Amino acid sequence: MKKYTASNDVPVYFSKIEFHDSYWMFQNGMPVWGDEKIIFLDLANQELSVQVIRTGQDLSNRVYSTEAGWRLGYSNEEVKHLIEMRVGKNGIQHVQAQAEDASSKVIFSKGIKLTNEQMKGLLPYCNALDFEPFRNREMSMDDPGYRGYRDEVTMWFRGITDSYIPKIELPMDYLYDEKHIWPSERLYQYIWENFLRDNKKLSSAEIYRKI
Repeated sequence: MKKYTASNDVPVYFSKIEFHDSYWMFQNGMPVWGDEKIIFLDLANQELSVQVIRTGQDLSNRVYSTEAGWRLGYSNEEVKHLIEMRVGKNGIQHVQAQAEDASSKVIFSKGIKLTNEQMKGLLPYCNALDFEPFRNREMSMDDPGYRGYRDEVTMWFRGITDSYIPKIELPMDYLYDEKHIWPSERLYQYIWENFLRDNKKLSSAEIYRKI
């Protein structure tokens, strides 16, 4: 694979950037509802938007049965969401099956137009060449500069250019000190501090949280 480097090269800016983070609330060992927050940066059109999608399980008509869970192949120490159904082939007897149903809906969606001055401050953090050394790299607690992780949150970055550089996706579950910070984390922090933290249109105390 060709290596792209930032040194002495003309910057190649992303055209579109996404940050995704997801969080699930569990009950009896199973996910009950979850939020996925998407921060979308359209550099070509100078737009920044935030969307939150909530996915929730339908808890009506549920049966919590350890013994039935064991019959379905789970440990009898696990309690799974199960649903009762009537099946004619067994004499209209009740049977229990694992419930997989879930529904998703957008609960928050807002966007703003970025000024030329705001773009000027943002672009130095969006040079795709700075991200290339991290392509296909995995985060580890043994990495130099490791200082923590996002507890109970899964987060990742995606960047797309209109150039020869292919799409890149990077994990963002671990945090590092300033010397070893990944460019995706540095960009996220810049967006948070300059566009999200004090912007009431793009944030809500109820559903939007800094992580």
